Amino acid sequence: MDASAAKPILAARTKTPEDGRACLGLGFDHLEITLPCPGGPDEEAAWAALAAENQVVFLGHGPQEGDSREPAKLERIYLPRLREATLAAVRLGVRLLTVHCWIDSRWTPADLMRRKIALLAQAAAGCTAEGIQMTLENLSEPWKDLEAALTAVPDLGLTLDVGHAQLLSRSNRSIEIIEHGFDRIRHLHLHDNLGGTSPKDDLHMMPGRGITPFAEIFGALKSRGYDRTATLELGIHELIEGRRWVKEHWDQS
Repeated sequence: MDASAAKPILAARTKTPEDGRACLGLGFDHLEITLPCPGGPDEEAAWAALAAENQVVFLGHGPQEGDSREPAKLERIYLPRLREATLAAVRLGVRLLTVHCWIDSRWTPADLMRRKIALLAQAAAGCTAEGIQMTLENLSEPWKDLEAALTAVPDLGLTLDVGHAQLLSRSNRSIEIIEHGFDRIRHLHLHDNLGGTSPKDDLHMMPGRGITPFAEIFGALKSRGYDRTATLELGIHELIEGRRWVKEHWDQS
């Protein structure tokens, strides 16, 4: 296959079945949904009904880890929540589950880093046993920290969030992640921001309205033949314009 002809499969981030139905109406047949469902069994049943009525592929967006400095809480609370997400994924036919686990060594002591990676290994093993690809979403980590987790957990994939890669860094980290870890990238999150040093700077702006170097990122991915999924993490009212922008600039890269 000619790498230059590769294109990502665009998905919409959606948080309720009602919004999911609206995204289907906009022409998206891949939806990234929150697991386990915040609305409990009723919400899960609504997603299942939506899938029964439509041609749709669900991608999973796992729970937040909470206080990332407390390993006992992570093991007692977060790990079981990841298991709940995995089981919900099984019931809904989800085959990719993105998870969050902050492993930036600038703020994560070595012992805590080891315990977090061990937690990821347990969660990934549970996903693999169910036929689900678990992926770690980058937050602010440099490649060397992500590499430590990916080396220790061979079943773990990577969700490259290009907006997160712009934060807590002088330059966007996406290029170094693509350069060193492309073979582990299973999914993308696409949105923009103005850089910054705190969670409030994670603005989830329309691509092209911030400082994320999309031309360089898209060029690096395209040259390697990236043709997997990519979720537009935008508001529903922005999805049509976001889809158009991404397709146009991917073709130009």
